[in-house]
Amino acid sequence: QNLFCFFFIYFFFFSSRRRHTRYISVTGVQTCALPILSAGATYQYSFADSMNIPSLGSYTLKVWANNANDSLPDNDPTNDTLTKVMCTGMFGNYTIGATGDYATFNAALAALHNCGVAGPVNFTVQAGTYNERLVLDEIIGINATNTVTFDGVDRSLATITYAAGGSAGGVATLAFEGGDYYTFKNFTITNTGSSSAICAWFKDGANYNTIDNCDLKLSTTTTYSYQVIVLFSNSESSLYGYGDNGNYNTFSNSNFTGGYYGARMNGTNYQTYSFGNSFINDKFTEQYYYGIYSYYMNKNTVQLCTFTDFRRSDSYAYMRSE
Repeated sequence: QNLFCFFFIYFFFFSSRRRHTRYISVTGVQTCALPILSAGATYQYSFADSMNIPSLGSYTLKVWANNANDSLPDNDPTNDTLTKVMCTGMFGNYTIGATGDYATFNAALAALHNCGVAGPVNFTVQAGTYNERLVLDEIIGINATNTVTFDGVDRSLATITYAAGGSAGGVATLAFEGGDYYTFKNFTITNTGSSSAICAWFKDGANYNTIDNCDLKLSTTTTYSYQVIVLFSNSESSLYGYGDNGNYNTFSNSNFTGGYYGARMNGTNYQTYSFGNSFINDKFTEQYYYGIYSYYMNKNTVQLCTFTDFRRSDSYAYMRSE
């Protein structure tokens, strides 16, 4: 692994001074001599050699000044030192759970944010109930090749749950806030909010995400319209948040149980649609009013899905509006 580092080093003096700056890495120390700088001036220096990182993990990069000031040398580097903890991009297989690499989903997401992604990442999740709200936004390095997958192995044994309005704020259990190329498979995903509850929320162009072989559950007695299993909206607190909320997302082989809506999906307007979201081989049951409600959406796929046991006599399996 190579990390290419660029440093912006700021000096503030009452008169012109020169400093010698060094950085230390896992491979040794490099030095550079800076030109004379006036008070408040800045100077950018790029070290010629890259840092050789021998293995995956986190490393502390340290930059300091030696013998600062020509006429009155300052030989104490402790007050002229910058440190930066850096880590290699994540790829490969990891485990989430009590005895895993990360105890919680949010610990794993924090590592992804800190380190970025350098290849496909797969998190195998140990059996258990995880009381967490997951915010899935953009992370450096994620793309069509370098995807991030969370695998619960057995959806009857691995549950992600959240109570809307809980300590983490927000409503949804999974909040896809512009995040792309995430996959969740083999989970039970629930939300226990009493009036507002969302299992999965999509906004800000959350694209190419997949929920596969999951049980998504809300209350089977509610008549509150803000109980939505899957919501595409630019606001978590609005059913009518129009915008480019998500495209080419796939929901497959999953059970949608309860809620007022199985899915409520909003695009931008009749001139600017969202595209390509798919429901394949899903089962919608015990919704109060709508299985799928699609507004300003185009080229969606609903294939091999069933809609049964709705709780209102004039309910709709699929409604498309423009």
